[in-house]
This record gives sequence, C-alpha cells and structure tokens, in this order.
Amino acid sequence: MIFEAIAAIKIANEAIGAIKEFAGHIQSVGEMGPQLTKLADAKEQIEKDAKAGDMEAFFELEKIRNKEAEIKQSSYENAIKLYEDAAKASVGEANDPLIYYQLSKAYEQAGQPKKALDALNRLLARFPDIENRDEIHFRRGELLFSQNEFSDADRAYTQAMVVNPSSAFYEKALSKKGWSAYKQNQYDKALHSFFLIVDRKFRSDTGDVDITGGHLSRGDKELLDDIFRVITLSFDELGGADAIDKYFDNNGERVYVSLAYKNLGDHFLEQGRIRDAAYTYQAFVKRYPDDIYSPDFDMYRINAYSRGGFPSLLIEAKINFAKRYKINGDYWDKHGEAIQAKLAPVLEKNMEEVARHFHCLLYTSDAADDAMNV
Repeated sequence: MIFEAIAAIKIANEAIGAIKEFAGHIQSVGEMGPQLTKLADAKEQIEKDAKAGDMEAFFELEKIRNKEAEIKQSSYENAIKLYEDAAKASVGEANDPLIYYQLSKAYEQAGQPKKALDALNRLLARFPDIENRDEIHFRRGELLFSQNEFSDADRAYTQAMVVNPSSAFYEKALSKKGWSAYKQNQYDKALHSFFLIVDRKFRSDTGDVDITGGHLSRGDKELLDDIFRVITLSFDELGGADAIDKYFDNNGERVYVSLAYKNLGDHFLEQGRIRDAAYTYQAFVKRYPDDIYSPDFDMYRINAYSRGGFPSLLIEAKINFAKRYKINGDYWDKHGEAIQAKLAPVLEKNMEEVARHFHCLLYTSDAADDAMNV
C-alpha cells in the first residue's frame, strides 16, 4: 500500500508541475480541461489511498484540491480579460453578442455575480432585440436572486416571460417569480404564480385537466411536489385553512382544490398541530359537503384525533361521520354505487366503534353504581 501511495503522489506532483508550467499560458476556460484531467487522474488514486487511511496521501489530496481551485480561478481570470478586451475592441461595431454572454458566464464562474449581471445588461443595451433575450432576462433574474435582490429578480423573470410565452424558460421564470415573491413575504402574489404553474401542468395534451398526473414526466412531477410544498407553506403563513377558502373565493375554484387542503392538513399533522390539521380537513368538508372526497377528509380528521390522543373529539367525529354519510341519507342518495360501496364498510366500522365506546361507558357507569350500593 505505501509503495502505491508513493507512486500516486509522484504522479500527482508531476501533474501539478505540468499545470504550473502551463497555467500562465491558458487562454480560455476551455483550455484548462487537459490540465485538470491530469490532476483528476492523479487525484482519483490518491483519494482511494486517503480513504484507506494513508495520511501522506491525505495531505497530498488537499494540495491537489487547492491546486484545482487555483487553476480554475486563473483560467476564469484569463478568460475574463480576453472577453473584456474583445468587447472594448469592438466598440461601435456590430460585434457578436456572444462576447458579452461568455463574459458574463466567466464572471459568474469566477464568483463575481455583480459583474456577471453587468455584462448581461451591457449585452441587452447593445443588442436590445437579440433573439434569445428570454434566456438572458432569466439569467439576469437568477443572478439577482442569488444576491437576494428579490424585487429586481421578480422584474427580470417577468421580462423573460413577456418575451416569449412559449419559451423553454417561461415556466422556470414563473416558478422563480413565485419564489421571489415568497422570499419577500408576499404570499398571495407567490400563490398566484405557483397556481399558474399547477394549472399548466395539470392540463393534458388534449386540453383537459387531469390531476391524476398520468401525463406528467418525472421532472414535472418533482416540480409539482416542490410547488405544492411552497403553496402549503404560504397558506400556513397566511393563516391556514381559512386562507385557502379566501384564496379560492377571490381567484376561482380549481379541480385540484382538495390537494391544497390535504397537503396543509398533513403539514400540520407532521408538526404535531393536531387541532389545526383536523380543522383543515373539516374545512374542506364544510366547503364541499357533497364532494366525492368529503368522506376521506372526515376520516383524515378522525385519524388525526386518534393520532393526537383526543378521545372525546375522536368519538364526536365518528358520530358525525355516521350521521353525515348514513345509508339512505342525503349524501348517500346523491352518489352512485361506486361511492356507496366504498363508504359502507367505513360506516360499519365507525358505528361499531361508537357502539363499543358507549357500551364501555354504560358498563363503567353500572359498575360505579354497584360499588356505591355496596
């Protein structure tokens, strides 16, 4: 093992020496690839030795990592100088906007986001009608967002959307526009952007709304998961279930509205906020008493009380369930056999549990009376 480590260290030192020799001659970011490749080859073996406990390899690995950072930084600085010189040389000419675009990328990779943004602004000033300005505005938004300039980022994302509603950057800009509002505690504004994305994603190729998600790609599903998480957090900040009611009162109903209530209720449940969770589930039933999902939401409430250890509220919720969804009752008669078949066993179970509860109470009461009469 020690001989292998020494050999690897020798290779690394040769690679580092080669990089030092060529570092001063690197003319663009692209030319640093071969140098870093040599370094990576050496690093791979040393990483194995370091993991195996070789201390000498461990220290050599740290040297290599530092050298990697140094070479990259040097390459970015060289690229920046080249692009800046090219931009200055072409003043007054219809120079290629790629100069400014690449200059911005070099500044960004060098960890200078303000200068990267300035390069994009210069690009737009010189070429206001450039074809890919949707991407440029989006990148401006990303740079501003990374610097916590959320209000300016919002405007940049809006500009990206206005340029081309069919752009590949449209939904990305809309999502980050929502996040920009959320970061500024503008939750209603954030919700508007996020629900626009949900509306777009749940619309199938035929134009119909499909909340099953069968038409969605894996990436779209992951995006919607993230969007619904921040929607839930926004409604929590705005006051919970009442905020959901208010939002849809003001902005129109959605066929996927049940997801908003379910996600918020589950969010409260995970936090141990049992009463808030139960209230949220109940709010859906109150707003949509005849919905096909109402029995599910009443059961969510029952399960929340059971999980939280609220026996009185639990039995009350079970009694209400039995009354609301009883056979031949209003809800039962409004729905077909499929809903009735699903509901029947749940009704039977709840009624049995209620009956058992009162039987126990009666038995306990009789036992207490007998004890008093002894």
